[in-house]
Amino acid sequence: MKNNLTLFLLALSFGLHSQSPQETVDALYASINYDGKTIPDFKKSQGLFTEKAQFKWVNDSTVNSFTPSEFLKIYEDQIKEGIILKASEYEISNESEVYGNIAHFFSSYKAEVQTSQGIHEKRGINSIQLIKNENNEWKIAAMVWYDEDEANPLPLMLDDKYSTDRQKIEKAALNYVESIYKVDTTLLKSVSPDLVKRGYYYSRKNNIWSLSPMTYKELKHTAATYNQKGWIPASAPQKVEILDMDERVANVKVYAIWGFDYLLMTKNDQGDWMIDQILWQSYNQSDQARMVSKMKNK
Repeated sequence: MKNNLTLFLLALSFGLHSQSPQETVDALYASINYDGKTIPDFKKSQGLFTEKAQFKWVNDSTVNSFTPSEFLKIYEDQIKEGIILKASEYEISNESEVYGNIAHFFSSYKAEVQTSQGIHEKRGINSIQLIKNENNEWKIAAMVWYDEDEANPLPLMLDDKYSTDRQKIEKAALNYVESIYKVDTTLLKSVSPDLVKRGYYYSRKNNIWSLSPMTYKELKHTAATYNQKGWIPASAPQKVEILDMDERVANVKVYAIWGFDYLLMTKNDQGDWMIDQILWQSYNQSDQARMVSKMKNK
């Protein structure tokens, strides 16, 4: 089992006081690269996990369970015995959810391990659960991982072969938001002239919702005038979430100062991702208050 064990990057030799779950995950991947010379400090890595954290390596036929110390001891022994000559692992992408003081990361990885028999590469999914403790530190409470195989390829959302597409999708979505923030209609190159946009605007004064459709021409006018006086602060939200994607289509959610939008996008024959349809909603009263509070605290 030792020789075949996927080398999940567990050590954390610095930055144990992570202020966000993403920082914990980033540090998890970044800090255990073994260069063949200096063995990582596995004792310090224990500070990354909760006291009773559990690991499980799952495959088609078995489930192998470890505590952090057990897993790290296996890894350290493999290095000292000369089984592992070099090792690295990094996150390809992730889908994450954070709610209060708990978080879950569905994180795809790519690992490369050098032994006397050659270089071995693996990809797969790390399912990572985190909690925030009383010291405001995000700690890993449990991790489960599964190596990619022929029957279980990585989904496109988490596959490094589609990293460029994901970058283009995010850029196209940001262009849409920034065209309005920056009063720059040239950024609407990511929006189809045949755009179909509709949604609901909430009037806090009248306490009612109103249907608000918009054509491409009207969107272009909005981009040219909405922030003409520069009233949108630098801290205004402009977050992009890719909800789903395939070879030629994608569903994206963006958060902006006016609310949130669902973007339906397609990839054209030139490889560009275009926004074809938008369904949007302004913030209601409570969401608006939370958004303003976050901007003030940034």
